[in-house]
Formats: sequence, C-alpha cells, structure tokens
Amino acid sequence: MAFGLSSGIHFCTANGQLTFLDANTGRYLALSGPGGQAFRKLMAAEPLGDADVNALMTLEASGILTSSAAADGTLAPTTAPQAQSDLSVEVPGFHPLLMTLALMAQIRMRRDVKHMTLAQVLARIAQRRNRFPRRLVPKVCIRVAAAAFNNTRMLMTTQDQCLSWSLAMLHYLMDLGIAATLILGVRRTPWSAHAWVQQGEAVLSDNLDHVTHYTPILVV
Repeated sequence: MAFGLSSGIHFCTANGQLTFLDANTGRYLALSGPGGQAFRKLMAAEPLGDADVNALMTLEASGILTSSAAADGTLAPTTAPQAQSDLSVEVPGFHPLLMTLALMAQIRMRRDVKHMTLAQVLARIAQRRNRFPRRLVPKVCIRVAAAAFNNTRMLMTTQDQCLSWSLAMLHYLMDLGIAATLILGVRRTPWSAHAWVQQGEAVLSDNLDHVTHYTPILVV
C-alpha cells in the first residue's frame, strides 16, 4: 500500500512552503507541521515512522492523498518551463479582426467561469486538446496573435480577471491553431495566486517581470 495524490490535487513548494491546489474546489492549502514533515519525507522516499504514517492518513482523510496498491508512492511538484522572455514587449500593428475574436473569447470565458468549477474548465481544455491539430506556427504569427489579444486591455478591464483572461487567450489561440500552455502559480509573501499563458519559455499574456514572482502549481 502506497500514498499518491488524489485526483485534482496539485502542489508546489513556494518560498519553502508546501502549497496545494484542489482543482475540484478551486481552493489553496498551505501544509506545515507534522503533515508537512511527513509529506516531505514521502517526496524524498525517506523511511516513515508511525507518526508520519498517521499524519499521512490524516491527509488522506482530508482528500489530499489517496492510498492504494496502484499508487507508486512517487510525488513530484508541478514544473513548467522557466519563463525567459515575453511577447508583450513587441506589439506590431493594429489587427481589428483578431481583436474582435479576442474580445468574443473573453466575453464567453467570463460567462463560463461563473458556472464551472476549475476541474470542469480543465476538462474542457483537455477535450479540445484531443482534437487539436498538431502543426508548426511561425513565431511572427504567434507574436501578432498575442499582441492583438493583449491590445484589448484598452477595451476590457483585466483587474482580478487573470484566470478568465488566460483561459480566454488559450482558447483564442487554439481557435487560430496555436498551441500554448496555461499556468497557475502562487507566491507566499505576500500571498497571491496568478494565471498566465506561455508557449515554451515565452510568456504570451503577461510580462516576464511579473510572472517570475510566482511558482507554478498547475500546468495545462
């Protein structure tokens, strides 16, 4: 019998603090004390004492962990490509059609996130990805598409809308045949959660200086 993460649970170590995200509820949890110590031992594959096992069973009861014969006991924090650049620096031209598509995607997503859990949102992305054609898109086309989306900031507020903004950009890019990655990140001091879109090491929906303050906790 071994422990593993329950379905929908993601975690990272942000500023030295174990932090969990439950995609089923959209809630974040910081873990310390005996539970945190036992979880770190589990991550490092160190021997567990009775107190550690009891602490892990408490985490199982809370829904963070699951124990089964199928679990391999391997726990690894979320990782993402380290952001090295952003495409918000270069904003070439004015593209009314792309901006219209971007605005429509944002309106739809702001409506949808009010009625869907994070897990449902992620499931929708997975469904689209299964049908998504794999093709190479020239970097200049990605830059133009990202710039057009980011230029809509002058028309729609983005304050406290980072998740719906990022989800809208992700679906907008898929509509254009451009593959990208949604990243949710956290920081501990002061506490904050954020969402952005990357393609490889390039940030598409934000600026590099901002996202580097966050540790990825979920990557889609």
